[in-house]
Amino acid sequence: MKKKFYLINCISIVLFLIMLLKTSYASTTGTIYLSSNKQTIVNEEEVEISICIKNAETSAFTSYLYFDNSKLEYVSGPENTNIIGNRIIYVWYDETGGKVSKDGELAKFKFKAKENGITTFNVEGEFYSNVGQLIQTNFEEIQIQIGDDQNSAEKQIEKKRNYIESNNIEAENTNLETLAVENILLYPPFDNSMTHYDIEVSNEVTNLNILAIPENENAAVKINGKDDLIEGNNLITVTVTAPNGISKKVYEINAYRRNQYEEEKYKKEVEENKEKLENIYQAQRTATETNEKKEASLNKNSFQKIFIVIAIIIILLLVLIISIWKYKS
Repeated sequence: MKKKFYLINCISIVLFLIMLLKTSYASTTGTIYLSSNKQTIVNEEEVEISICIKNAETSAFTSYLYFDNSKLEYVSGPENTNIIGNRIIYVWYDETGGKVSKDGELAKFKFKAKENGITTFNVEGEFYSNVGQLIQTNFEEIQIQIGDDQNSAEKQIEKKRNYIESNNIEAENTNLETLAVENILLYPPFDNSMTHYDIEVSNEVTNLNILAIPENENAAVKINGKDDLIEGNNLITVTVTAPNGISKKVYEINAYRRNQYEEEKYKKEVEENKEKLENIYQAQRTATETNEKKEASLNKNSFQKIFIVIAIIIILLLVLIISIWKYKS
């Protein structure tokens, strides 16, 4: 009976120590998901998409939200947001040093529908806890229906193709396939069904390089007003004449050239934003370094705890052997 008692006691202690050791190294895990205020919208209607976190809190993160810019137009979002193609980059960190960690909704972005069909939003990024530890994250996407099944993008394309074939309207095509200004973004983004756009240029810019390519290569394109810009508003027209020589469409670009005072103010704001972004990136680097140091410390502590557990197991086995030997003798 004594031998069984010693054996059971030793096994129980060993299991307890192993469970304790395992619990000490559990890392933070959270889920990053997207939520929407609407599941179905129609053309020109706006929808809000939120980036959210559950099962964890974050005090610094960089998120990457991907959307279909052929079906949606980006409208607005929080500060520290950068748009590159169909990717929205958003950076946030807790300026109090981790005292105001976030959970639930992290950021909200607004979009406007411009084409029927099903569109998908995806999210990625790096998220840190209030001690600078990288949170292990699971990412979930979301889908939004634009229009109904009767007006799906595929059916619209088929309908347009049939209409072109039956009415031979290519000869009357006055649409542009591409409209772009060198080193300057159009607002809103180019859509050949829209004919008015706005841009803002530096006071140093007096001439613009404009690329205008028609859908029908036989159409003619004429650009007026792109040279000798004055301070303030300048109207630039891009006229597309269809192959039949009769049908025409005029695209307008309102180019606002900043005056000297506005230029100095703009440059100052750019420098301030640049400095702010650098501070954010520095905070991220600091958080990463802190996380690396913590991981190194955890690895060291892990080795020490494993060594202690092994030592205790050896001692308990020696005690058990001695007890059995004494019991037999």
